[in-house]
Amino acid sequence: VRGVVSGIITSVRSFASGMEQFDDMTCLALIYKDPGAGKRALDPDLKSFQTIKNSILTSIGESDHSKNIILACEEIFVNIVSYSGADQVAFSSKQCGNVLVLTYEDNGIPFDPVKAERENGEFEDLDRGGMGILIARRNSKDIIYNRIGSRNVLTMVFDTANH
Repeated sequence: VRGVVSGIITSVRSFASGMEQFDDMTCLALIYKDPGAGKRALDPDLKSFQTIKNSILTSIGESDHSKNIILACEEIFVNIVSYSGADQVAFSSKQCGNVLVLTYEDNGIPFDPVKAERENGEFEDLDRGGMGILIARRNSKDIIYNRIGSRNVLTMVFDTANH
């Protein structure tokens, strides 16, 4: 939603460039999330990532940019499978214009990668972890985490325009 609102405001400001603003600007955007729509249950197994990869390639095709999106998504999925303890994982994807929205849902231990901090260290220290989250952050436009009941819900937003 933030991306949609930001795009609208940018467009309005561009349209009105050089003109004095004479009133408040208000913008409201809502996303209805049907809990079952497009959600695919996956085995909490690394082989299941192929389903996610195929979904991305079907949505946006193969390119250097889609490879970066796949890498970011793979890093998140590997973390879920390897560290969360989840025995249920679901995935959904939706393309809205030039925005690709991918959502993971699992019943693992609570973990918010948005707030996760990584210590700055030497190259030799990189194997201690945290690089996957850094890759995911750098390759996505936005990452949103929510803990809903006993489930982690992680939404990744990617800009697919001009790539």
